[in-house]
Amino acid sequence: MAILVCTSLRPSPRARTFCNDLAAASQLFKYFIRGKYNLTYLAAIARAESAERIWIVNSRYGEVKTIECYDVSEGSPSAMASFLMRRVALLREKEGVPQRRPPLRGIRLMPPESKDVEGIHSLLRAALGERTLEEGTRFARTADLHISLGKGGLAEAFFVDSSSGLPAGPTLFIEDYRC
Repeated sequence: MAILVCTSLRPSPRARTFCNDLAAASQLFKYFIRGKYNLTYLAAIARAESAERIWIVNSRYGEVKTIECYDVSEGSPSAMASFLMRRVALLREKEGVPQRRPPLRGIRLMPPESKDVEGIHSLLRAALGERTLEEGTRFARTADLHISLGKGGLAEAFFVDSSSGLPAGPTLFIEDYRC
């Protein structure tokens, strides 16, 4: 299973870089340059790529604003989740991260660090799909997805390389979410 990540119809360069960073974080994500395709056509492309989920990244005023998640495993696409972002921190904005490296094997969703982010944790678990690795499983290198409560009450979701402890992908500052 994979997740097809694509942008809105007219993405900003920052939104395209965010999609590239997600694709570099794990082999679970596949970046597709959308063009002017509708959601039904994207679902057909996702099935051809053996993807069960589509994440559409929308930007506003150059900044990533929403991520809409759709399930395409059965017939027509159905909305699963929508995340409203305050901002994102791209991989190139972080210090100590090697620019060139192969993508990590899988994503391990770590347990939430506080009770305040349990809703986001369960929604991210559904948006990532069933192939998300459990906490106890170990591969040589995985991207651990941590969710914590940050400054100002925003939930922070960030990827960490399991072998080196370095950042492995973008950081999402989630302001709100809905099912």
